[in-house]
Amino acid sequence: MDRQYVTVVRQVLDGLRFPAQRWQVITQGEIYGADRVTMAKLHELPVRLYVNCDDVTAEILTTRRLGRTVAMPIVVDARQMATRPLDARARP
Repeated sequence: MDRQYVTVVRQVLDGLRFPAQRWQVITQGEIYGADRVTMAKLHELPVRLYVNCDDVTAEILTTRRLGRTVAMPIVVDARQMATRPLDARARP
């Protein structure tokens, strides 16, 4: 099963220039169109600089073995906030 992760991650990160930050690894996954499971694994990566693809895959395998999880930030779309009607109680 671990080899499957390594193969998929290598395919996803094929065009990425290293060293790369976590956000760049995740963005490459989005550009590639990686599946949900792979994207979840990329989001679990710790925030740091990754030297190469082997570094990323080693971290994914380590994270999986240790059962670590990383909190995901909540992203709010400003466009939704601007068009959302105000609650009558919140008005001055």
